[in-house]
Amino acid sequence: MELAEFTQRLASCSGLTSAQKALGILWFESSKDHSVSKTSNQLARSIRDCRIGNPNPAQLESQIRKLRLTIRANGGHALKADARSTVAGWFGDAIRSFESDVPHDDGYLPAGVWAGTRGYIENVCKQLNGCYYHAFHDAASVMVRRLVETLIIECYEHLGRDSEIRDGDGNPFMLGELVNRSTGQGGLSLGRESKKALKDVKEIGDRAAHSRRFTAVQADLDKSRSGVRLAADEMVQLSSLKRQPTSSKTAKN
Repeated sequence: MELAEFTQRLASCSGLTSAQKALGILWFESSKDHSVSKTSNQLARSIRDCRIGNPNPAQLESQIRKLRLTIRANGGHALKADARSTVAGWFGDAIRSFESDVPHDDGYLPAGVWAGTRGYIENVCKQLNGCYYHAFHDAASVMVRRLVETLIIECYEHLGRDSEIRDGDGNPFMLGELVNRSTGQGGLSLGRESKKALKDVKEIGDRAAHSRRFTAVQADLDKSRSGVRLAADEMVQLSSLKRQPTSSKTAKN
């Protein structure tokens, strides 16, 4: 997907400020290279060239700084590593508008694993497949991380063991501890490959979300793809997220 195509979708998101549009462009252009930085003049020019606004560069500079989602780099603005999900949330509709193009039946995580579970789990999986299909590999890595975190919690809650994964205030542990507990002695009944996949997901997801100099590539995701599918399938079954079909014999009774 090219920038012009992306900004056309960006224009369909109502209520965005010039600063949000600028950071949306910066998010897109830094998806494959986190070292990308842009000055306010460059971002204002991109907005004008893409015909989604005509901001004043000086005012745009002030607006971007107020958002506190960038750092100064090479004389311009670069997104903070932990700001990417915030920025992506502003134009979720622009990403979802490409959903019809995504082959969910044969995506990174096939629909057969997650379809019919919970709406919030299905939405995460759709975003995961969409990011992977459109080569937003950092975003896909973060979505895998989020999915794993959600499924672990679902398993413990369904098994009536959620106290094992919560702190004194009742909040779930961070992913690292969730993975440690679910894969350790007395954890979840997962196979060896699934346990390894959970650890791999935590590692790549942390890097994609928090490391400013790390950029995920397709090979990083493909390395654990089969393991993620197996782990997700096992945890969906452990948490009984899918209702079992009622047999005709049972229905007659």
